[in-house]
Amino acid sequence: MNVRWFCDHLTGELLPLWLKAAPTANGLYFPHLDRTWRRREPRSVTLVSQSRLIYNFATAYRLTVDDAYLDACRIGADALLRYFRTPNRGMWRWAVELNGEPADENLSLYGHAFVAFGLSHVFSVTGDRAYREAAEETSAAVLRSFRDHYGGLIPALDSTGQDSGATRSQNPVMHLFEAFLALYVATGDGSHAANAAAVGDWVITRLLRDDGVIPELYDERWNELREADGGRLDMGHQFEWAYLLSRAVELGIWQGEPADERVRVARTLLDRAVALSYDAESGGIWSPASPAGK
Repeated sequence: MNVRWFCDHLTGELLPLWLKAAPTANGLYFPHLDRTWRRREPRSVTLVSQSRLIYNFATAYRLTVDDAYLDACRIGADALLRYFRTPNRGMWRWAVELNGEPADENLSLYGHAFVAFGLSHVFSVTGDRAYREAAEETSAAVLRSFRDHYGGLIPALDSTGQDSGATRSQNPVMHLFEAFLALYVATGDGSHAANAAAVGDWVITRLLRDDGVIPELYDERWNELREADGGRLDMGHQFEWAYLLSRAVELGIWQGEPADERVRVARTLLDRAVALSYDAESGGIWSPASPAGK
């Protein structure tokens, strides 16, 4: 793999295009672009579209030390704080209009995970404690408000904070794990390492199948859904978990035998994902697969 090509493509082509196309006057990012990077018909901005681009611009600044990316990162983070916050501390509405008016007051675990993730990276490049405080308020609110009776996390709450009945999924749990890792790296606070370990332990003990894969969807008791009910394996997420567990061990989230076991799990996830989904002819990955891996 040509790592230099990927880095050059990112910093010399992709990131400049995002910098030119996405920022708006009020700090919200315009995420709806066509294949030529021109803006399409305006639609609402979500927690995920805003927070992921905050991360992109923070990473761009790390790689290039170009203040234009730092400025874009700051104004995007400030817009996130200004327009998406709800009166409930640490909780964030799902979407706003491009003028900042609320568009969707529902509460998404996936969105909250990316808020904590994005703000952790803004704090790491700016040192501004307001971003750290907002990220930590978010992580605390998630653990306080999204927990269910089975040790898992509810994927979506309505505007009053009640379970909206969405199908349980490992995906937002995975990204919350990723966010806790980012918070730990940015702050050095061991409580975030402990939160990451707790989430990772739960996934491995509750969701990881004996054959070394993590199914995507579950009922409210976290039993894997059958194929007839929409159950599937998302192969990309097997690769993500393999990376995130390995990265967590590198960071010291687990040590000793628990760390060795997490590395074994990560290796099995990677091996199974390659075996089930790699297309040797095209070099691509097939996804999704049935629960049986077909």
